[in-house]
Amino acid sequence: MNKKLLTALILPLFLLSLVSFGYAHWTDSVTKQYKLRPGTVEIHVIQWHVDSTTAYDMNCNGVVIGDELQIIPVYDDHDPPEVIGVQIKADPIFPSWHLEFKMLIHVKGRLAVRFEEAQIALAGPFPEDPCFEPIMETDPGYVEYDYAAQEFPDVPWLEYKTKMFKHDDFTYPHTADEKPCYDKSHYTIPAAPTEFRYKPCDSILIVQYLHLKQEAEGWPQERLQKYLSCHWLRIDWEIEAVNEVGPEWGSWGAEYETDWEPYVDP
Repeated sequence: MNKKLLTALILPLFLLSLVSFGYAHWTDSVTKQYKLRPGTVEIHVIQWHVDSTTAYDMNCNGVVIGDELQIIPVYDDHDPPEVIGVQIKADPIFPSWHLEFKMLIHVKGRLAVRFEEAQIALAGPFPEDPCFEPIMETDPGYVEYDYAAQEFPDVPWLEYKTKMFKHDDFTYPHTADEKPCYDKSHYTIPAAPTEFRYKPCDSILIVQYLHLKQEAEGWPQERLQKYLSCHWLRIDWEIEAVNEVGPEWGSWGAEYETDWEPYVDP
């Protein structure tokens, strides 16, 4: 055999073995796999009650609540639907008319929340029955409500108050299976917006009071009558629940302690 040809054949085989050695590795790996599911913020009205009101039985049918005073629940699109708002229509109202109304709001979602400061606006008087669309700044008589001051600026003839109460868990303890608590007498701790953290299944009691005064400074009864008679007023009240950051937990604790010994390379 031609020696030059033999050398030419051996050299490619030798090179091939070097290439194979260069790409031959032992391998190992450690993996981490995550499943992350965001929680939800969901609140709904589980109960409401008219504590006190003055009203005329205008059509003499013996019914006031549900007739001259209507409480209309607003539902979401869940199955079954849940109440996420309440619309109140009072017709007619008159000097010294008042309404004290309570509603119990339940934290149903999977995240703890804090309730923000309520956003309240007044509009009117309207000559016609207004719809329940959100009040706009361009509506007649628009006034933004100052929650902290507990009064409508420039509207001294209408008194409006709202208060929040937290459940007294210390005096009336109950388990998660017993929530929500429907006993309104158990909600005795005054609560301001953002003051407390409400866990899933907690509830908060909202108390609202409206009072149409007979007269006020700068608004004698005759002037107020001419201004309001046979007109409509609108009040929008909205409170927002914002998710609260959860407590911080360490990942190196008793739950991870086992009796295994770490491997030591001999």
